[in-house]
Amino acid sequence: MRLRHVVVCGLAALVLAGLSACSSSKAGAAAFVGDHRIDEADVNTYVVPGFTVPSANAQQQQQQQTPPRVIALNSLIQVELMTQLLDKSLGGVPSEAELAALHDEALATVFGIQQTGQDADAALRDLVARSGLKESFVPVVVQQGELTMAVVKKINAQRQSDIANAVKKAGIPVTVNPRYGSWSVADAAISGPVLPSFLTLGPTASPMPQP
Repeated sequence: MRLRHVVVCGLAALVLAGLSACSSSKAGAAAFVGDHRIDEADVNTYVVPGFTVPSANAQQQQQQQTPPRVIALNSLIQVELMTQLLDKSLGGVPSEAELAALHDEALATVFGIQQTGQDADAALRDLVARSGLKESFVPVVVQQGELTMAVVKKINAQRQSDIANAVKKAGIPVTVNPRYGSWSVADAAISGPVLPSFLTLGPTASPMPQP
């Protein structure tokens, strides 16, 4: 299924919005999705210690590198948010087999990855590594994409606001520790620095570089 206008909330849906801060009584928390807590330790699990941005050409140097922790947290939030949305409002979370069947379509639609199957996973591993995240983060991204694709199909989403509206209608609150940025209700994603171009979403994504 090709969605010409859908802009789903994945690794690259980071735009400026209002601040949603965690209180001091929630020390050590990176975010909350409903009652589900995501600890900073959970985020740090996926970050390569001492990561530095690789040297880049002039065009790439003009792009701001998103901190790995922000990328990791946004994906962890999306996995939980899409799970709760499906479970609460959209008839339940699909089975593992049903989600796996969405693999190629999810990576293409949500992350703009043109390869399929193992080639898509290999390309994703390479790009995740370039972002300062461990290989163990790849399954999180895949799960995020598959769950988001399930939501897209359930509500026939044509744009990011369709998903954000579904989240608002379901009444699922999200709060984010301000050190990671802020939560955009309008986009249902963390707002903050611009992510690498290879993580631009949907059919408008830049061509995927070969690993």
